[in-house]
Amino acid sequence: MATDRITPPVDLLTAPAGTIAPLTTDLTTSIGNSSVLVDSLLGVSLTGAASTASRSPADIINSLDEIQGTLTFNNGLLISDLTTPFGPLQQTFNLTELATSAVNSFNQVSGLLNLSNGTATGNLDLGSEEFTGSFEFAQTIGSFVSSFLRDLEGTVPFTNGELQLNLPTPFGAVTGTLGFGSGRLVSDLNTPFGPLDFSVEFPPNSSFNFTIGSIPANLNLNQGEIQLDLNPFVPGSEVNIPLNVLSGNFTFNQGTVIANLTTPFGNFSTPFDLAGEVGESVTEFLTGVTGTLGIGNGSLTADLTTSAGSFQGSLNVSEIVNGLIPTLPQYNGTITLSSGTIAANLTTPYGPFVGNFNYGQYLTGVAAIAA
Repeated sequence: MATDRITPPVDLLTAPAGTIAPLTTDLTTSIGNSSVLVDSLLGVSLTGAASTASRSPADIINSLDEIQGTLTFNNGLLISDLTTPFGPLQQTFNLTELATSAVNSFNQVSGLLNLSNGTATGNLDLGSEEFTGSFEFAQTIGSFVSSFLRDLEGTVPFTNGELQLNLPTPFGAVTGTLGFGSGRLVSDLNTPFGPLDFSVEFPPNSSFNFTIGSIPANLNLNQGEIQLDLNPFVPGSEVNIPLNVLSGNFTFNQGTVIANLTTPFGNFSTPFDLAGEVGESVTEFLTGVTGTLGIGNGSLTADLTTSAGSFQGSLNVSEIVNGLIPTLPQYNGTITLSSGTIAANLTTPYGPFVGNFNYGQYLTGVAAIAA
C-alpha cells in the first residue's frame, strides 16, 4: 500500500492537541482484578497510592479525570506529585527501570484478534489474567482520525494535490504528505516508529459546492477534481480541473478546512469538513478489512486483506521502546494533569514539545472496554 515518496515538509503553526473521539464499543471481558492492568502491563506497583483492588476496572477508568497534579521529568527521573481518587501519589521513579520493566511485562503478553466487518474479536493472555472480548475498531480509529484533524490549527502548503506536514511529537516529528488528488486519501509519512503508508478511497458523496467569482463550482474528492460550470445554461460548458495540478494552502480550524487555491480561472477559497470526510473514509475502509492481528514476544503481527490489497507484516514494539530507553534521561519538563486534561511542556532529544491532550471526555467509552 505504499504510495508516492515524501516531499519536504513545512511546519504547522500549532501542534495538535491529539484528542480521540468517544469510543463506540461492544465488549465483554474476563478481567477480574482491576490492578492487573498496572501490575501486568507496567510491571510496577504505584506504591504511595491506595490499593485499587476493591474497585472495578470501569470505576477506575471513569475516575481518572479526578487526577490532579504534576509529573516532572528530570534527567532520567520521573517525579510524581499527584492527587488521585485512590490516594496521593508522591514518588520518584527511575525512567529507565520503569520502561525496562514495562517492556519485560509486555513481552509476556500474547493473543490473537480476528478482524471482520469493523469489529475485532479475540483474547489476550496477560500472564495472570486473560482478556476476552470484542470492540468496534473501525469506528474507533475513524473517530480518532477525525478528532485528530479537528484539533489541527494552522496553515499548510498544498502542492500538486498534496498537503505537506511536519507534526511534532515527544519522540520526533511526523513528516511527509497527505494526498487528495487521485480520488483517494493517500499518506506517505515518516513517523518516529517507522513509515505510515495507506490509500483510502473517498466516498462517492464527498463533494462540496462553492463559487469562483460568479462561476458555480464543485470540489469532488471522490473524483479528485474541481468541476466548473462556465455557463450553466449551455450544455457542455463544464470544465474539470484535477486537484493534482493545483497549488495554494489549506487553513485548519477545528475540523473545518479552508482551501485557498489558484486556478486558471482565478483564486478562490472554500471551506469543507475535512475531518468528517476523512474519518468517514477511514471507517469505511477499515470496515472492509479482514484477517488477524497477533501479539507475542514483544511484537505485533498482521495478516490482513483490504480493498487496496493484502498486507502481511510485523512491528517489534519492544525493540522500539528499547531503542528509546537510552534517550529517556534527555527528557526534561513537566506534564500537568487537571480535570481530565494533560498539558505537556517538555524538552526532548528531538526538540521542544508543548501540547494538550483532553482525555476526560473519552473515559466513558474506554470504560466500556473494561466493564
